[in-house]
Amino acid sequence: IILMFSCVSETKYTHDAEKTAIGFYTWYLDDYYNNERNIELNFVRSNGIATLDTAIYFDKIRRSGFFSEKYIENKKARIKPCLREINKLDWEVIKNYDGNPAELIEGIECNFLMSYNFLFHQGEGTDAIELHTLILNPKNEDAVVIFANQLFEKEFNGFKLKISLEKKDVWLITDITSAN
Repeated sequence: IILMFSCVSETKYTHDAEKTAIGFYTWYLDDYYNNERNIELNFVRSNGIATLDTAIYFDKIRRSGFFSEKYIENKKARIKPCLREINKLDWEVIKNYDGNPAELIEGIECNFLMSYNFLFHQGEGTDAIELHTLILNPKNEDAVVIFANQLFEKEFNGFKLKISLEKKDVWLITDITSAN
């Protein structure tokens, strides 16, 4: 996978925000995605019921140094409705299911489990990620970074990182959403 970026830096703040965004995707692609190592949420059995292994997931993203506590808390809140639905499923059904167990859940509470959390695709593959736009707010306190994710056959999808200046010279991710 190629990580491409153009120099959109105009100020130190823009440069530092860009550096955080590119640093995050370099870390994720090199350490996890390209090596087929997992940082996604996994179904596990706990006390006889199906659930998601969130401890390892949140530990990995916290230790990465790229995510704010706000991101982690918001992600935990988004996961709660899905956990309630997963807890209703029989572990043996999940264990023996030949697909993504999120497909067994009616409704949209667990749709986020159907794609890579940080690439917004369902395993089609990523040929390149390109920094498309960086928008810094006038007060230099937060920014939106839009990436284009080149999939096979030259299709693109996009995703946005919202990052904030959390401490002096420390930019952290506060949200990641689809740009489509």
